[in-house]
Amino acid sequence: MASPSILKRIGDILVCAGSAVLAGLVPAGLLAGSGCASVPVRTNAAEEPATSEARRGHDTQTTDAGIKVAKTFWTALAAGDTEGMAEHYADEVVVWGSSELLKTEWGLPGGGDRSRDVKVRKADLLRAYESFIESVGRERWRDLCARIDDDKISFITVAVADWADTFERLVGQPLPEFRKSLNERKAAGQTLADLHVGDLVMGVDKPDPDGMLFFQLRQTTSGKWQVVGEATDY
Repeated sequence: MASPSILKRIGDILVCAGSAVLAGLVPAGLLAGSGCASVPVRTNAAEEPATSEARRGHDTQTTDAGIKVAKTFWTALAAGDTEGMAEHYADEVVVWGSSELLKTEWGLPGGGDRSRDVKVRKADLLRAYESFIESVGRERWRDLCARIDDDKISFITVAVADWADTFERLVGQPLPEFRKSLNERKAAGQTLADLHVGDLVMGVDKPDPDGMLFFQLRQTTSGKWQVVGEATDY
């Protein structure tokens, strides 16, 4: 069961971002101390006996490969190495509402309104990162990122292509108000962010109390893991 303080932080994300995406992408690391484990979420325990050992082994290997890519991506980002980051971004990336790089000063096409998600080209996103990191100072950026220990980085595998289901399984309890808000968005014709079974979400808890970064990775048909979305309010 998630603690009241954790649920308050989740609510803050929902209000700040105004985005259904952010609600679904709270990593297991956010729940440190709440009793929730940093493990992939299963859809239905009753299905387990029908899953072969070979399939489980394949799934584990696939997830491990994704986590390895995610860690490599984070290492490049923490070093301010945009060339290294480029190897792991998809050609187009969804930058979720509330993200720092949506501020006008970083020149991201479609930016300027942090209340909505924006799909951008990889090249444009990397240029925005270069501008942002240069403004912080590359050495200072590296020093700040070095303060984030490995135990502050966690991963979760999406088991059901449904934001509410994913989120409820993550916090370990029903969230009727969140589910209601998603239904209202759908009824209003709003398109929710793309979510696939098997997507991997990396969560990074920043040193400040309510600071969280999220990166969504997806495996291509050729087996390559790529970052396809991020929520990064640095």
